[in-house]
Amino acid sequence: MAQEGEPGSSKPSSVSAYDEAMDALSSLITKKNRSHKYVADDRFERMFDYVKILDLEEPISQMKIIHVAGTKGKGSTCVFTEAILRNYGFHTGLFTSPHLIDVRERFRLDGNDMPMPTLFHFLALLAFKIFATEQVDVAIIEVGLGGKIDATNVIQTPIVCGITPLGYDHTEILGNTLEEIAGQKAGIFKKGIPAYTVSQPPEAMQVLKEKASQLNVCLQTANQLDGYLLNGLHLGLAGEHQYVNAGLAIMLCYTWLQRTGHFEPLDLSSFLPEPFIKGLTTASLQGRAQIIVDKACDFQSQGDLVFYLDGAHTPESMEVCANWFTLAIKEDQGQERCSSSTSDYSKKDFTQILLFNCMSVRDPRLLFPRLLDACASQGIIFKKALFVPNMSLYTKVGSSSSSPPTSSEVDYSWQLTLQTVWEDIIHDRSDEEIEFKVELPQAMTAQPRSSSDEADTGDIGPSHAETVEEDGTYSDFSRRNASIERNKTWSLVDLPNGHRPIGLKWVFKIKKDAKGKITRHKARLVAKGYIQQHGVDYDEVFAPVARLETVRLVLALSAHKGWLVHHLDVKTAFLHGDLNEEVFVKQPEGFEKKGQEEKVYRFTKALYGLKQAPRAWNTKLDGVLKGYGFPKCQLEQAVYTKRTSLDITIIVIYVDDLLVTGSSQQQIAQFKRQMEQNFEMSDLGPLTYYLGLEVSQGESGIKISQQRYAKKILRMTGLEDCNFTKVPMEPGLKLAKEDEGEQVDATDFRRTVGRYMQSPKATHHQATKDILRYIKGTTDLGIHYQRKGKGKLVGFSDSSYSKQPTVALSSCEDEYMAASAAACEAIWLKGLIADITDEKEQPVVIKIDNKSAIALVKNQVFHGRSKHINTRFHYIRECVEKDQIQVEHISGEEQRADILTKALPKIRFLEMRKKLGMEEIEEIKP
Repeated sequence: MAQEGEPGSSKPSSVSAYDEAMDALSSLITKKNRSHKYVADDRFERMFDYVKILDLEEPISQMKIIHVAGTKGKGSTCVFTEAILRNYGFHTGLFTSPHLIDVRERFRLDGNDMPMPTLFHFLALLAFKIFATEQVDVAIIEVGLGGKIDATNVIQTPIVCGITPLGYDHTEILGNTLEEIAGQKAGIFKKGIPAYTVSQPPEAMQVLKEKASQLNVCLQTANQLDGYLLNGLHLGLAGEHQYVNAGLAIMLCYTWLQRTGHFEPLDLSSFLPEPFIKGLTTASLQGRAQIIVDKACDFQSQGDLVFYLDGAHTPESMEVCANWFTLAIKEDQGQERCSSSTSDYSKKDFTQILLFNCMSVRDPRLLFPRLLDACASQGIIFKKALFVPNMSLYTKVGSSSSSPPTSSEVDYSWQLTLQTVWEDIIHDRSDEEIEFKVELPQAMTAQPRSSSDEADTGDIGPSHAETVEEDGTYSDFSRRNASIERNKTWSLVDLPNGHRPIGLKWVFKIKKDAKGKITRHKARLVAKGYIQQHGVDYDEVFAPVARLETVRLVLALSAHKGWLVHHLDVKTAFLHGDLNEEVFVKQPEGFEKKGQEEKVYRFTKALYGLKQAPRAWNTKLDGVLKGYGFPKCQLEQAVYTKRTSLDITIIVIYVDDLLVTGSSQQQIAQFKRQMEQNFEMSDLGPLTYYLGLEVSQGESGIKISQQRYAKKILRMTGLEDCNFTKVPMEPGLKLAKEDEGEQVDATDFRRTVGRYMQSPKATHHQATKDILRYIKGTTDLGIHYQRKGKGKLVGFSDSSYSKQPTVALSSCEDEYMAASAAACEAIWLKGLIADITDEKEQPVVIKIDNKSAIALVKNQVFHGRSKHINTRFHYIRECVEKDQIQVEHISGEEQRADILTKALPKIRFLEMRKKLGMEEIEEIKP
């Protein structure tokens, strides 16, 4: 078919169609297009329309299909299955996903690659058409993503189905729990069609069994292949995990042979027919535990260049990959034999070099440790790491040209991120000396960075910036400047009379994750807004951001509902804000326009540092969100919601950081695509770190802690190695402004605490040290918002005499005033929940440990006791009358608010702390 595109062809239209088809096929492998294609059910429904258009209904129903889904091992299982049946002499068709270089890899006839047909826009349809035309005896179809709404699931009458090992992958599409993922995978089950799976996590297996029962599917578990059945031979695909995949492939083949009348019942536990053995031992798959010796390289002094290739892309598969690699290395060194699939080159001493790349949606902070730890445990250490770009992103699929893209066409920003993450991990392992390198047109080598107090703050001084720039860490100055030009932030003009230009400067910052590990080096051009004059250079500057109470409320609500919280970041957010005022700035140092150095830039959009920049950005973002149907909450200006008849999506804004959660992952994915159409976005995946909070999301709910911040406080105060205490304050301790006693270092004291600063004494200083010692012993504590529970808002009210600004005449009045303050917060929270969820408001229960105060709230007869109390404190009475608030008595021993108002004895303090939901939390990994 390729000849149709040659000069002199009489069918030029087919060339256009071919290019169109190739462009569409290529777009399917990108993350942005993939999520767009797969999340909507209507996209899947269209597949049935395409099947009808191509007259494939009958051919597909007549095919004798083996349909395979799973998270790990799908491709390997399909390859084993195809090889076994091909060795029985059957005409086989194999469709797998994804490919390494060319889409042709996805299709095989009788084990051979084949030319790519033209005119079709969907790979699955292409596979069905090929196999129908070739009249294959058996078609082994691997699900591309998920199962339930995967393109291949137009198959209605397979011979047998298989589910490989399940794990967490593509959670933004399939769901963030194993139950949800298993439900999607089980979508390939068809009524009455037998199915096999392997040993699965209990929660996943339960879902598979339930789905099978609903469809009257006989679901059986395939055992791992015993190696002795191969008669001394080894699997064609290396790795111990392949014996699980091979066991599943055997049962799929056995069932297919039986149901199609080619095989009599046979006990395969002690004997495998010859075609089974030949297929299992000769199966091959590019990029899966593959070893290639490059004899063309002239490394006579060092030995041959050997590539160990594997497409691992989850933490679990990365560990499996590392185990295979270390065993293969040892075999080559003559230390251990594990597989006959390794090459027969001579035994030499090699240096291990890692060539690594992954899609930006993968988290390298989860992948690298699994790889390093598994290799290090076997004594294998990488001496060099190269982070290479994916050339397939820049090479047109189907093109005959072999010319690589030029350096200007390749974006290396993700490789620099990989380098930074790798570098941080390696620097924590001081005994490992590794060279890091990003494959740039001009090589950039990152050198180890020493930690310092300055670096820990996240800011880098000007002198440090010069060093950083020299060693390549901030090589993106031009890209930052280009970003400003691309957004049309300014235009070069002559300075009008009566105006003065504002200066610019570069600010350098180190961005860290929840563990304090460096995730990004940022160089930002900012305006010196402090010289702007109000009423001349700017007017309104206020821009709302989410309150911390709101963030915690959304996290608690998401935990209760079982929703996954996503984290998005808008790159160069302030550059998108439109300015109404005339603002002029000098040209940035080092980027002056040659021959026009006297000119200035006039802003049309905001820049970091301008007084009005936050408001301009917020106005822009507000307009975009409202345009997509996200109205702003009336009670919280930084929260937006969108509701349909079935789903709800919630957005929480803090400047350029967006928290996104809701009941539908499909709606969230759609929102991400919409934002990408308006701004340059960073999809940070599930929320792990936000405003100093370290966040862990799991089956039991959401956990938050501040381990990094706590450790930073101890480091700043020099108490990292102090003895810890169980309580933050000694019971009965009284502090006063004019305490007598020894004077202490006022500077050190003021840096630690914000009270008693005018005359700090030893008692004050000791009290602060007690708090720090308590922090030392509780760095592993956090709040656990659990998925269980009734989801009702409950408050606890208690007075704090020392902090109450109004003088009360009795403890009853104190408690009454405190209850009114609690009612104000409760009404706001209750209204915010109703505004966000659109659920009917429920009365909030406030528990008070003073019966007299409760009587004062409920009964206005006690006028004589309350007539002197300020009117605003009677607000709680109105709330109770309207059934917005319900007050209940609680014993003093159960009053949880006591932990916040007084120093409690250790036993009671620990008891109250536990009741607040505080518990030990394992170190949260980003």
